Amino acid sequence: EGDAIRASVHTAARHRRRGNHARRSTSVRGAHERFRVYALEWDRAELAFFVDDRCFYRHRKQPAPGHGVDSTTWPFDEAFHLILNVAVGGDWAGR
Repeated sequence: EGDAIRASVHTAARHRRRGNHARRSTSVRGAHERFRVYALEWDRAELAFFVDDRCFYRHRKQPAPGHGVDSTTWPFDEAFHLILNVAVGGDWAGR
């Protein structure tokens, strides 16, 4: 898993505790061996995640099971705090 790059989107309706959070991963050979460029493009319809100018995940505005499209499924039209987890090290993923 040392070459894995991950993106996760957590909302009130979709998150890890419910087991339904939106997530994707991609493999980048030698991910830890040189500088990488990460990006998130955010607009009214989607969040697009990139590594080295390559989009590997698009999270589109859509209802979650049992919900319409509202602030519990798409809070990105509301004011909020953005938390970026840029953790390095440990024993998850890179080992």
